[in-house]
Amino acid sequence: MDWNEAEDESLGSPVAISELLGAVPTLGAWREWAARIEDLVEIAKSTPSATVRAFAAVDGKALVSKNGWLLESDEAWGFWAATLLADWAVYESRADRVDAARLLFVMTRFPAGFRTWFGQTEEGWLPLGYTGWYPVEETTFARMENNTPPLADRAIVPLTILPARPYLYVFNYSIVQSLRSTPFSGRLMRGLAADITRATPAGLAAIAVSDDGIRIAERFGMRKTGEFAVDGEKEWILTGRRS
Repeated sequence: MDWNEAEDESLGSPVAISELLGAVPTLGAWREWAARIEDLVEIAKSTPSATVRAFAAVDGKALVSKNGWLLESDEAWGFWAATLLADWAVYESRADRVDAARLLFVMTRFPAGFRTWFGQTEEGWLPLGYTGWYPVEETTFARMENNTPPLADRAIVPLTILPARPYLYVFNYSIVQSLRSTPFSGRLMRGLAADITRATPAGLAAIAVSDDGIRIAERFGMRKTGEFAVDGEKEWILTGRRS
């Protein structure tokens, strides 16, 4: 049986990937599946932190090492669906939510940078947050750094391999509102910070849609270098080089 990385003792023991993903509906007829996902999004959004008994993650690296490629198993499709569910539970505005096809594209090209976090409640395990990052071309980073030419959307294309000193696009770092400023959000962010440290990046870039997103990017050494609008809502580009 495959297990996730060991968790903090205060947040529970390691949990089998199949158990975590068992709460996510199997991909079937699109309309029925999407409706069920939306139902679970509403449940995730309203989950009080006090009801979360344990916190565990599915790491994209585990699926890559097990299957060789992201979309070669039901577990891999479940990982994508769980990440989509977590994203939609975090972001209230539909303009801020990731598009299903775009998430599928970036997770297919570089699944190892994604980690989706599940909380255990009386109803079972439910995706409540996720982090994601991936390497990009230096020219892509420079475009975000210099805002030339300006971005018009979030379509940042991943590389499929991790260079020795990569430029990383930090795709996401978020958790549902009720779990922010709790040990759960702290665990999520420590995992992301450790991932970034191990990758030894030459630079980091991100796109933030809120003041919290900007604040966290700045903690990672990024600063505002541009902005653009999606469906009339402003988003900010942040970048930072590392020595």
